[in-house]
Amino acid sequence: MKKKNERIFISYKRVDKERVDALRKDIEQATGEPCWIDRDGIESDAQSVEVIMKAIDQCEVFLFMRSKEHNNITNHSTDWTIREVNYALAKRKRIVFISLDNAPLSDWFEFMFPNQQEIDALDTTKLEHFYADLRSWLKVEETKEKSAPMTRITMAEETARMLEESKRKAEEVYQKGKELYDKKKYSRAYPLILEAAELNHIDALFYLGLMY
Repeated sequence: MKKKNERIFISYKRVDKERVDALRKDIEQATGEPCWIDRDGIESDAQSVEVIMKAIDQCEVFLFMRSKEHNNITNHSTDWTIREVNYALAKRKRIVFISLDNAPLSDWFEFMFPNQQEIDALDTTKLEHFYADLRSWLKVEETKEKSAPMTRITMAEETARMLEESKRKAEEVYQKGKELYDKKKYSRAYPLILEAAELNHIDALFYLGLMY
C-alpha cells in the first residue's frame, strides 16, 4: 500500500519536542491526516536537507510551532526553523504560526511576519476553530473520534505543567547561584545565574547584568 503523503509540515525547536508531539497527535486525530515532523534532528545530515525541502514542497499547510525559544535566536540566517519557514514562504505555502506558550513576538518576527496568522495552543476554543480550518483547507471530513477534545485539554494542561516546572527550576537554580554570589564565589555563581536567566527568571536577569 502506497504511503499517504504528509500534507501538513511541522517546524519546531527541539527543546519543545514533548509539547509539539502532543499537539501533532491532536492534529492528526482531528484531521485524519499524517503530519511530517523531524523527530531525529536530520538537519544535522547534509544529505537530509533534500528530505526536508521535499517535505515542504509536498505539504499544503506549514505549521510553525513558536515558543520563547525563538526569541533567543541570535543568528536568524543559520537557525534551522527560520530557514524552513523562509523556504515555505518562498514556495508560497499556507503558513500558520502556533504559539506554544504565549511568548510575545520578538522584533524580528514582528518585522518579518507582521500580519501572520497565529493560533494560541493553550486556548481550546481557538484550537477547535483551527482544526476546522485545517479540514477545510485539506478538504477532509471531520473525524468521528470522540477522544480528540480530551487530547486538546491534555495538551493545554501539559503545557501549563511544563511552564510551571520551568519556573520552579529557574527559582531553584537562581537560589543556588545567589547563595554563591553572596559568598563572592562569582565564577561558580555565574553559570547558575545564567541558566536561571535563560529560563526568564527576573532576579537572575538583574544579577547577570551586574556580573557583566
